[in-house]
This record gives sequence, structure tokens and C-alpha cells, in this order.
Amino acid sequence: RLAHGANGPGEEQSDIWLTDVDGDVTQRLTSDRRDANDPAWRPDGRALAISMLDSATWKGVAVLSVDGGPARRFPLAPWFEAPGDWTRDGRTLLVTRIDTSGTTAVWALPADGGAGRRVF
Repeated sequence: RLAHGANGPGEEQSDIWLTDVDGDVTQRLTSDRRDANDPAWRPDGRALAISMLDSATWKGVAVLSVDGGPARRFPLAPWFEAPGDWTRDGRTLLVTRIDTSGTTAVWALPADGGAGRRVF
């Protein structure tokens, strides 16, 4: 399966979609009027880390089960975040953060919601 962000017909916000490349079937995973994009598969294939735009200036990260249900959001912060990749064990998500001064850094966020740490 391929996960991607795309706009539906006539829509301004992007949503997360899954496409079964063998069966040529596409399924929409988000549709809540928040811009969602940048999907990154968790290693077990059961969830995606995604970015969600909640306002004109804030973009944060959430984890979305591919089986349905609401997205579990990481704590809100005053910066732009986009998921990069997961560690092999699925316990840590690497994200790119751009703070209000424009500084870019890579952070490791524990999947259990614990405090993150800057890695680069």
C-alpha cells in the first residue's frame, strides 16, 4: 500500500489517502478539514505518522491508525513539525522542527508521548 497526501475533488485541504497498488483501490483516511500530509509508515505497517495543519501558522504531528479511529496527536508546540521516519522498533519518530526564528532541527519523539530530544 502507498500512503500519500492529496486534495479531494474541489477541496483546498490535503488529506491522507491509501492506495492499494495491486488492486488499484484508493481509500481516504482523513477528512476533518485540517490539512494532513507527509505520511511516514510505522515499521509494523499498522499506523502512519502524519503532519496536521491546525491554524495558519501551526503544523504538528499525529499518529493515525490505518484501521480507523481518531489520530493521536503529539503535544502542541509553537513550531512547524513534519514526520521524517521511525526507528526500526517503532518506538521513536524522527521529525523536522522549524521554530519561530526559522531554525531547523531534527528531533526524536518517543511514540509513547514522552519528552523528545534534539538529535541534529
